[in-house]
Amino acid sequence: MNINWFWMIIFLMMMTIIGFVVFDSIGASLAFGIATGGIFGLVFSGKKSKKEQE
Repeated sequence: MNINWFWMIIFLMMMTIIGFVVFDSIGASLAFGIATGGIFGLVFSGKKSKKEQE
């Protein structure tokens, strides 16, 4: 799988900031940011359009 690391880092940072806003504890917000940011980062940065694959 070809991963665009720029978008992966952006999603991790975005979800971590959202975690700090939503949750009270630092551990929960870091876990939320890393878990959801990693999942969304892999899903969205790994996708390619059909034109790029050809």
